Amino acid sequence: MDTASLAALPRPGPGRLLPLRPPTIDAAAEAERIEGILRTEIATWRAEYGLKTSFDEGLSYGFSTALEAYELERKHGVSFGLSDFDDAVRRAVPLGHVFKGYPTCFGHRHAKRMFQSLADGDVPRAILAAQGDHVRFALRARVVAYAEDAAATWLMLAVRYLPLTEA
Repeated sequence: MDTASLAALPRPGPGRLLPLRPPTIDAAAEAERIEGILRTEIATWRAEYGLKTSFDEGLSYGFSTALEAYELERKHGVSFGLSDFDDAVRRAVPLGHVFKGYPTCFGHRHAKRMFQSLADGDVPRAILAAQGDHVRFALRARVVAYAEDAAATWLMLAVRYLPLTEA
């Protein structure tokens, strides 16, 4: 912009702030979009290693409360509902199965960048590469929209499986 255009912009007086634009993001639709892309990326990545992929929808749904609790803790410093999440995981994971979960938060909504970050990290990569009997993945995304369309994207990636026994 030229100097004259910049000078014509309204300026707040002392002690006044310019108003922030409210979010226009449809957080639920955005979370569904991100989940869909990530599920495809996970299945494609695993297929490259000759591994099959299936998702446990019930376990995925159960992560919603945990992601809500993580956002509350981040915003307000108060932890709430995580014991309910722990109980839900115990009920959803069959006896003898291994459960590995990885919660994380991104400051953007770019699903392919999120997947690359997961694939590059040691813990999430171990989840992505899980092998055993009855391997089931779970994935939940939660987008929290803020002013000016800033967003926090919470993800929970998990796997449950029956470990292979060595013969």
